Amino acid sequence: MTALPVLEVERAHVRYDIVTDRVPFRKVNRTLSEPLRWLYRAVVPGQRIQVRAVDGVSLEIAEGETLALVGESGSGKTTLGRAIMQLERVVKGSIKVDGINVREVRGGRARRRLYRTVQMVFQDPRESIDPGLDVESIVAEPLVGLGIEHRKKARRARTIELLHQCGLPASLLGERPGRFSAGELQRVAICRALAPAPKLLVLDEPLSALDLSSQAQVASLLRQLQADLGLAMLLISHDLAATRHIAQRVAVMYFGQIVEVAPTTDLAARLLHPYARALISAVPQLSRLSQTDPRMAIQPSALSPPPGCRFHPRCAEATDRCRREKPKLKQGQLPHPVACHVVHDGA
Repeated sequence: MTALPVLEVERAHVRYDIVTDRVPFRKVNRTLSEPLRWLYRAVVPGQRIQVRAVDGVSLEIAEGETLALVGESGSGKTTLGRAIMQLERVVKGSIKVDGINVREVRGGRARRRLYRTVQMVFQDPRESIDPGLDVESIVAEPLVGLGIEHRKKARRARTIELLHQCGLPASLLGERPGRFSAGELQRVAICRALAPAPKLLVLDEPLSALDLSSQAQVASLLRQLQADLGLAMLLISHDLAATRHIAQRVAVMYFGQIVEVAPTTDLAARLLHPYARALISAVPQLSRLSQTDPRMAIQPSALSPPPGCRFHPRCAEATDRCRREKPKLKQGQLPHPVACHVVHDGA
């Protein structure tokens, strides 16, 4: 019998209802052959519009596996991570963490059970850590809040164990975070996330606020923790280079949808979706996307997503079918799942 995945996301949707207060306007490069008329759809002030931040996403993560979720800012990566933590409401589909359906979690007891199973490490440790607490209180906070350990001596022993596990000395127990570097703070945040012994870690850009030396050290720590503890991890990142050294698979997200899922060994040579290839060409900074092709400078409006394939206004290979019909994420004759008509037609 095959074990259930630690994380199972099935056609999940996260939507925001907003009321417009002005008519959006975007400047479009008029030299492009694509008319992009959908960008100019009239939006009446006071109109209620639904933004699909996560739109039918499906993915799985097995025990001891790291899946990297990559894409540009605004692609829905962090929203999905927050939905797993029940910080955003899933309006359709399901998210299951070790068999717990996040949409059905209600009340304090059920939430404590969920947060014993999954924890999150946020992007900027200076914003996610209370500067008024000492390290012992910060790391032991989940042990108290989730009702795991009420004995002070046992909490201290667990905190010291976690600090050693993350390469920090026990002498830091009474220190406050104000004097720490960003790398040390992120290690403290990881200690806190590990305190309840979760099966899944959601890591939201855990390296982006660090200098290069600290990035390498924290990346090495994450690999070691995964090997030692058998953790499943969702690594949310815009840095494809970093994901190669931590994750076993990568899911490329665009405009709320997964467009490709591939082993990280295929990143350089075998990524097939035009958007995924553009990300690779822009490594190490996604800000270089607009330099790879003028079309990439076009940013679709979340208020008015394009029909068909959402990437078609920025894609040099788009066909009429791409403009009309939404592609499905499927493998077919390809080595891994891709959502692209052109790629599948050419296989």
